[in-house]
Amino acid sequence: MRWNHRLVSLVGVCSVVVGVGLAAVAAPRSPHTQNPNVLTRFFTGTYIEDITYVTRGAFAAHLAMVQGDGLYTIPLNAVGSGALKKLIDFRGLLTAVPRGIAYIEKERVHAMLDGQGCDQLVIFDDNGRFVERRHITHLNGYAPNYCEGLAYIPDTSPVYPGHLLLAVNEPVGVSPLPDNYKQRVEVLRTDGQVVREVFPLSLTDNDTIFGVTFKAPDDILISVNLFDGTPDGTGTGQLWTLTFDGLQDASPVTLTQGIVEGLVQVPDGRIIATGLSSDLQAFNASLQPVPGWHRDFQLGQPNGITPYGIAWNPTSETLLVNTSDLESPFRTMILAFSPAAGTGSASLFLDLATDQISTSRGLTYLASEGRLAVANTVRLPLGRRGIYLFDGAGALREQVRLGNSLERPALIEHLPTTNEFAVHTMTDATRVQIFTRNGSFVRSFDPRPEDVASVGSFAYFTSADGSGRLLFIMGNDQGAVTDLNGHILKTFNWREALGLIEPHELAYMTSGPYAGAFAVTELTPGIVTIFTLPD
Repeated sequence: MRWNHRLVSLVGVCSVVVGVGLAAVAAPRSPHTQNPNVLTRFFTGTYIEDITYVTRGAFAAHLAMVQGDGLYTIPLNAVGSGALKKLIDFRGLLTAVPRGIAYIEKERVHAMLDGQGCDQLVIFDDNGRFVERRHITHLNGYAPNYCEGLAYIPDTSPVYPGHLLLAVNEPVGVSPLPDNYKQRVEVLRTDGQVVREVFPLSLTDNDTIFGVTFKAPDDILISVNLFDGTPDGTGTGQLWTLTFDGLQDASPVTLTQGIVEGLVQVPDGRIIATGLSSDLQAFNASLQPVPGWHRDFQLGQPNGITPYGIAWNPTSETLLVNTSDLESPFRTMILAFSPAAGTGSASLFLDLATDQISTSRGLTYLASEGRLAVANTVRLPLGRRGIYLFDGAGALREQVRLGNSLERPALIEHLPTTNEFAVHTMTDATRVQIFTRNGSFVRSFDPRPEDVASVGSFAYFTSADGSGRLLFIMGNDQGAVTDLNGHILKTFNWREALGLIEPHELAYMTSGPYAGAFAVTELTPGIVTIFTLPD
């Protein structure tokens, strides 16, 4: 789970709008891409979503970790990332990064969730080959939609041997923050049939279960976030030991390192845990940290950087990426990445906390003014909503309030031919609204094909004949090129054509080695993908 998926869900769909020029792109191509239109991908920074322990086969005595866009294995006691091996690439196999994984010893397979979904187990063999999908059947018609964490109960357990544990957080209502969850741990057979529900009796509706594992000899260990009422949704991270009746079997342990995402107990009794980063830590059976045992398997920037908005700065030829530092959730920053300098290198361009912009996502660059526009989606006070413009030195120069100042811009794009802003607001997922450079409402349009719920994101580009165009990546894997009035000129399937996972926002690159290509942020994988428009 990433903190962002509470906010992204408000946008309507976790999607990106991509714009691409129609001219040929003579750009360097990575040998590690599977789609012909993809030029390269690079990590902005990842974190480990969940973790399991492999007991048999070629990867016996290895940890298997969901990180970025794949499943990685590493020997249990390895130091450094040299032995890190990518076993499974999720692209083309899953619709989103799994929020849970477990190694089923008796079958020698990996079971995963598809994203945060609670309706299927996706099965891979222990060499990483896809096997099948198994439907999860919950008790009494229960149909949750937000699951975090999956674990296997060893075959030698005195309780429910060879079963799975699934951490479930079901939204039950609307509040100032969409975090009301009715939490439980489900016990299920490996064929997907739930046989028992365990309710942690001391959790409140706003608390969240992030990780789960079996704790020998007969307990359940969960990692929880105790919501403390702060505006950013953070709280206190703890480890709870539960009986299968939901009672606490030991005093909760408060975590000094914050939230724990994934948990697994290895054969020697240690608990291996991962937080909102690429770090692994070990706890003994009493849940005290094991001195000196710490591992970091970072891909990209440190601290699990989540990429949201993106814009191209033609002056510095850098990608400006709006990010959240997962070590400090909702500390929003803008990092400058230089594609020409190689992957993973970045510098701090702007810390938005300085200007009290704590919930920004959308970015766009006004090349004619040399200014970066940032969408501020803050709830309160109303007067801080709108578009903020910063100069090349990162100084705030202007605030543009949209319409009646009540609009909360989620994703924004500057239209240079008309000097207007195209905006996807938090309150209307079905239309693109057009505002003047000064924030006056002009018009709106609905560019969606049939059976698409949200316009998603969008980017401006110029076609070969000089006409302004928008390219959308919407829900239902739908991509579309339109004119500036939303009339559809072509469509394509962005998942098949570009192999994207959880795309969010895109920038058109007008200069440098990738001129004429596009860069799109992928949220949970922590990746930027550079590509050209599919034919």
